Amino acid sequence: MLTGDLLVDRDDPGSAFELVAPVLRRADVLFGNNECVYTTSEVRAPGAGIRVAVPPGNAKSLRDNGFDVLSLANNHTLDAGHEGLVETLRTLGDLGLATCGAGPDLAAATSPALARHGDETVAFLAYTCVFPPGHQAREGVPGVADLNVVVFPESDIEVAQSGALPTLRAIADPRSLDRLAAQVRAARESADHVVISIHGGDGTRPASLYEYERQFAHCAIDAGAAIVAGHHHHLLRGIEHYGGGIVFYGLAHLVFDVPRFGEEVSSSTVDFFAGRNGEYALGPREGYPLLPMHPDARMTMVAVCELTPAGLVRAGFVPCRINPAGQPDPRGTGEEIVEYVRSLIAQAGLPPVRCVVEDVDGLPVVWVQP
Repeated sequence: MLTGDLLVDRDDPGSAFELVAPVLRRADVLFGNNECVYTTSEVRAPGAGIRVAVPPGNAKSLRDNGFDVLSLANNHTLDAGHEGLVETLRTLGDLGLATCGAGPDLAAATSPALARHGDETVAFLAYTCVFPPGHQAREGVPGVADLNVVVFPESDIEVAQSGALPTLRAIADPRSLDRLAAQVRAARESADHVVISIHGGDGTRPASLYEYERQFAHCAIDAGAAIVAGHHHHLLRGIEHYGGGIVFYGLAHLVFDVPRFGEEVSSSTVDFFAGRNGEYALGPREGYPLLPMHPDARMTMVAVCELTPAGLVRAGFVPCRINPAGQPDPRGTGEEIVEYVRSLIAQAGLPPVRCVVEDVDGLPVVWVQP
């Protein structure tokens, strides 16, 4: 099973997963994107926007609810600088949680995290396309594993002549595509299955997918990955069967506590978000003190994939809705979220799918079929 972003920042960390725990604990291997720093440091890294740092003790809630592997490849991993990254790695490692996507140098950041179940091994690689400058890992320098993107206007003539806002294209850097493919192939040599996590995309609009999101996902599966899991949007995205694998373009967030949004984000920044992103801007939401985001951000899922030595058998999700207490709740939300996912697939121009609900030993799974 796979989830999107994880940020647990509350007095009782375990309560965040209280309703979804019966789902998570059914996983043979459970993966999520850890989008915070576990540190007691007060350091604020240059370039960090909204600093997301929580007490190290909060990480225990992830282990207690079944997580095995966490991605650290995202735009908040170095919010407390190199010191915060080191403390986060130590905290998660002491809990027995494997990590990928960040490390003390480039080699460590791009090394797979391995999880075993029975006789099979799953390798996880994680990357981010979104990060403050200088936060990427380099030889001898701590940081995150990155994939580069090339952004350019589709028509520079009109822009130059009139000063109009350009229509931008964002495509995968060919060098990053080559590097991603090589690292997937290398991971495949030591594992039965490879899962790729990619942090990127546009969180300011629903359904939107950049070209590079599809390019990186297809590249990973062409190179031998079985599953690609996307996140960063904080909103669900479409799902695509491709080349024998599955792509979840956006798993949103499962738990994302922002209890001090009003204290940590200035009113001018809130106004900037509102002017740029409209109704999807970050900002306080009545009745949801922990989640200052559009109501669509309350819909989420836990992705479910069945793997055998032959590869991916089937894939789907357990739909969840985040309640006012910031808890993902899998009860009674399926039909609404299934229709939402169908609409996302259609709006993004992805191949249509069939959604078939099956009771798997008491667990309602929505299988997504081509």
